[in-house]
Amino acid sequence: MPSRAEETLAETFAYLARRDRRAVVAIDEFQQILEYPERGTEALLRSQIQFVPGVRFVFAGSRQHLMREMFLSPRQPFYQSTDILSLGPIDRAAYLAFARRHFPLFGKLSVILLFAPLSVLWYGAVALRNGRPGIAWAYLRGTLRGVFSRLPAPPSPIVRSITAKPSDCTIVVAGCDKYADLLAPFSALWRQFWPDCPYRVVLVTETAPTEGKLCFDEVFAMGGGRSWGWRLSHALARLATPRVILLCDDYFLCGRVDTGRIAARVRQSLEADALNLRLVPNPATAEPWPSDSTLGRYRKNTAYCISTLAGIWDREFLAGLSGKTESIWEFERQGSYSFPGDEGRPLLCTREQEFPFVDAVHKGHWEKFGVRLCRERNVPVDLSARTLPPLSRRLVEWAKGVVFRMSPGLIVRTQNRFGLGHKEAKRK
Repeated sequence: MPSRAEETLAETFAYLARRDRRAVVAIDEFQQILEYPERGTEALLRSQIQFVPGVRFVFAGSRQHLMREMFLSPRQPFYQSTDILSLGPIDRAAYLAFARRHFPLFGKLSVILLFAPLSVLWYGAVALRNGRPGIAWAYLRGTLRGVFSRLPAPPSPIVRSITAKPSDCTIVVAGCDKYADLLAPFSALWRQFWPDCPYRVVLVTETAPTEGKLCFDEVFAMGGGRSWGWRLSHALARLATPRVILLCDDYFLCGRVDTGRIAARVRQSLEADALNLRLVPNPATAEPWPSDSTLGRYRKNTAYCISTLAGIWDREFLAGLSGKTESIWEFERQGSYSFPGDEGRPLLCTREQEFPFVDAVHKGHWEKFGVRLCRERNVPVDLSARTLPPLSRRLVEWAKGVVFRMSPGLIVRTQNRFGLGHKEAKRK
């Protein structure tokens, strides 16, 4: 009843007034009192507040227009009763430093007990919606790793942009005839998001595409009957730049590329004599790189320390490695366990995704987010050439992903040992 509510409110403020200590009362989503059925709630609260001088009040609200009306309109009881402070988004580096400082006080166990149930629900929802549990799991692992790692948060000056040198790097897009329908949307998005690309863009495929207006400066048509690895290694032998950025033909740009930052990473890979500098932190197993807090280092001979995800490669190393394998899957699985013990050159990755792309097609099927990206950017998509995956495929991929993440290293070594999973190698 309203009378009882008024009594309770009066008792609360009387208690605050009797206290000898100063206090702060913070009321979140304060604009919600406008929706209370009782009339005059604002005026009642204002009348009580003015009799507790030892208490400071913080009124927070997410609906800015309502908060402004409550405190800046002469018709409202709280008019000119407090100072106005508008808060923007919290800086990510500052929030990460806060989390690293305070989470250890509670222990990882409490964090897991609180966070795990919610993360499982979220992870499952994203996995079923997209059919790609790896996306959800990579984000979850990256979040936990970022919270509990002891890496310093501030970015290193090496990330600052520099002027690109075309003689340093070539962009190589590895394709095949089965994915030829992707070249048009790939090119359209490329022109939208990286129109000032300073590097030469080369397509390596089986048959030269007949469609015009593509974004490639040159096409290396290597002929049919050759494997993915053979085509790539022989194409790389025809290039002269010390570094290449390797992409697949289904890696669609989804944001503006920072040319200066990419150029800085190319230069850094040369200075560090890195075999590979991956421009996306996937998998989230990289260790700290002492020379730069914005980079991580993968241990050699571990699962997916070699990957076709967007990255900067030592051209000669990439040519030699790809020449030893036939398919993309062999390149990643077997190549990850092919390092001799005396190989000292590092495998690096950025701590944040610095090359904005999505893997728009998975195992021959469009991803929902790939189609959505194209439609949002007014890029035509040919759904007659390939379709979205059926629900059964999504469930199978989700189950396989769960099993894989139990022990990635063991599973990849088992696949290599017994030649398992090679049915996927049909895309060469």
